[in-house]
Amino acid sequence: MNEPFSAAAPFAFEFPETVRAFAETEVAEARERYAKLKSAAESGNEAIGQVFESATRGVGVYTAKVMELSKTNTEAAFAFSLSLMAVTSLPQALELWGTRTRSQIETFVEQSRQLAELGQSVVAETVAPIKETASKTLGSVT
Repeated sequence: MNEPFSAAAPFAFEFPETVRAFAETEVAEARERYAKLKSAAESGNEAIGQVFESATRGVGVYTAKVMELSKTNTEAAFAFSLSLMAVTSLPQALELWGTRTRSQIETFVEQSRQLAELGQSVVAETVAPIKETASKTLGSVT
């Protein structure tokens, strides 16, 4: 008789079977919902990891492109400087300067287009894992 409630044993209360069945059903459904949420959270964590990997790769590619364009522009500037030093008259210098300016504008437009396309590509690749995971998660929750 070491049990603290042994005196209350003759007055033990039993839940009706319908209440017990309802409670068991609710517990089973709660476990199922928990499993779905846990799976969704794990998928979300995986997607975030993929986003960071993709973003890191994208930044590397974008930076490499910017460096390539910078090198091209620097080489063109040095070539222009050398050409300008070889000029013997003012009209020749003005013509060279005008040609260089037109060339710079064309180059700037083309390089801007390339960077914009690359940026869009990097963003699309970076966001893809989130979009995919969100659509899977929303499909499994409903």
